Amino acid sequence: MNAATNHTSATISADELRDKFSSKFPKHGYKCGTWHFDAERLTLDYKPNGRWQYEIDLERCATGAQLSDWIFQVLGRCSAQDMFDLLRALNTLLRPQANHCSCGINKRIPDVKKFFADRMEGVQ
Repeated sequence: MNAATNHTSATISADELRDKFSSKFPKHGYKCGTWHFDAERLTLDYKPNGRWQYEIDLERCATGAQLSDWIFQVLGRCSAQDMFDLLRALNTLLRPQANHCSCGINKRIPDVKKFFADRMEGVQ
């Protein structure tokens, strides 16, 4: 019997597919290493050793240029691991590949507050 023909067929609904492969949006207090998401103020706070040191105002991350500016402002202020965690947190929260620079084309999130409100709807 051919391995290619030895499979079972199953159907999955669009809702089941979405639930299976879409990640849930982080809630207030989400942590990525030393970075903490404040959903009430829409900031990403840098808290090494549990002490606040720096914050990124996510409302000022509407364009790829603004996002890059924040990344390079922080670059000299933290370790390589903390930078990696920052990039992971920004990717989780803002999805820059889809919302800022798909295919090298600069994009803009028109209303960052609404962007977060829509994504946080139903997050507990």
